[in-house]
Amino acid sequence: MPEFPNMDMAVHSAMNEQLEAIVLSLTDYRENDAVIHVLTAEKGKMALIGTGVRKVSSKNGRNIQPCTHCSILYDHKENRSMQRIRTVSSLHLFRHMKEDLKASIAGSLLCEAVQSLLEEGEPCQEIYDSLLKAFLYLDEGKHVDTTVCAFLSQMLNDLGFGLQVDGCAICNDTKVTSFSIGDGGFLCQHHMLAHRTSIWDPLDLKRFRLINKAGMKHFDILSESTQATSRDVMELVGVVRMHTGAPLRSYDLYKKI
Repeated sequence: MPEFPNMDMAVHSAMNEQLEAIVLSLTDYRENDAVIHVLTAEKGKMALIGTGVRKVSSKNGRNIQPCTHCSILYDHKENRSMQRIRTVSSLHLFRHMKEDLKASIAGSLLCEAVQSLLEEGEPCQEIYDSLLKAFLYLDEGKHVDTTVCAFLSQMLNDLGFGLQVDGCAICNDTKVTSFSIGDGGFLCQHHMLAHRTSIWDPLDLKRFRLINKAGMKHFDILSESTQATSRDVMELVGVVRMHTGAPLRSYDLYKKI
C-alpha cells in the first residue's frame, strides 16, 4: 500500500494565525522587506518578516509602522525563527500622538524600553495592556512626562525590578533623603552620605514615590495629584539602562525637547 503524507502535519506546519500587536520597531531586511518587532499579549515579543513592506505601493507598509496597534495575519510554520506576515490591518494609528513631537518621541522611548527589557516569546498581558493604555493617553494629549514615568515604573514592577520607595533600599529606614539607581531605591541620610548621592527635596521624594506606587494601574489618581518632571524620567530611564545595558537612544532626543 502506498504511503501518503500526514495531512495533519502538513496543515499544522503552515497555517494562518492572527493576533493583535503593537509595533515596536522595524529593521531593514533585504531590498524591500523588513523585520517587524512587535509586542503581543499572548506570545510576548515577536519578530516577523514583512515582505515588500518598504515598497511605496505596499498595502501593509502603512499599517505596520512603529507605535501602531494592528491586527496581523501571518503564516505560522514550525521550526521557523521568524514567521512571515500575510496581511496587516490597523486598529489604531495614534495620529495625534505622532503629530506631537514630544509625544511621538515618548512613544519611541517606551517601545525601545519594552524591546530592551522583554525576552522573546514570553506572554505579557499586563505590559501589553499598559503600553496600549500609554499610547492612548499620549494620543489624548495627557501629560507626556507623567505618562512615560507611569509606564516605565509599571513595567519595572511587573518584571520584578520595582524600586524601593517605602524606605531606605539598604536598611529600610523610613526617613529617606536621597535616591540611588544602583541601590534600587531611596536612601536614608546615613547611606546617602556613605554612597555619596545627592540630597533630594522632600517634595521630589514624595512625587517620585507616588509615581512608582501608582504606575499605569492608578494613572488617574497620579495625574490628578501631580505631574512628573524631566528628572523623574531621567531616573527611571537610568534604571532601565542599568538592567538592560541598552542605550535607549530615543531618550537622548527626548531630553532635548
